Amino acid sequence: MINVEHLAGYARRMIVDQPFWATTHVHKHDHWTILESGTVEVEYEITAVRSFKATFEAPAAILISAGKQHTIRSLTGNVRWLCIHTFPMGSDEAETLGITMDNALIAEE
Repeated sequence: MINVEHLAGYARRMIVDQPFWATTHVHKHDHWTILESGTVEVEYEITAVRSFKATFEAPAAILISAGKQHTIRSLTGNVRWLCIHTFPMGSDEAETLGITMDNALIAEE
């Protein structure tokens, strides 16, 4: 059995050539982050009173879960950080971005 989901999405790339600290923030949906170059430290909420810190060196793929606070700090220069956000077609987020089934690029088998 194969399930096919039609998702809308966008990607945001940050390129950092100096010390950088992305303050604590939360997303509504799970998203993947691709560390293309450099080294970062990610602090990730486990519970309201416990967090986890990990260091990632490129190349790396990092899953950020919905509703979890996280903070990113660059540890080197030349950090390229690509966040890939997807959400169901018809969702508020897709509508905000103006993505519909009519204008989405969809590859059908």
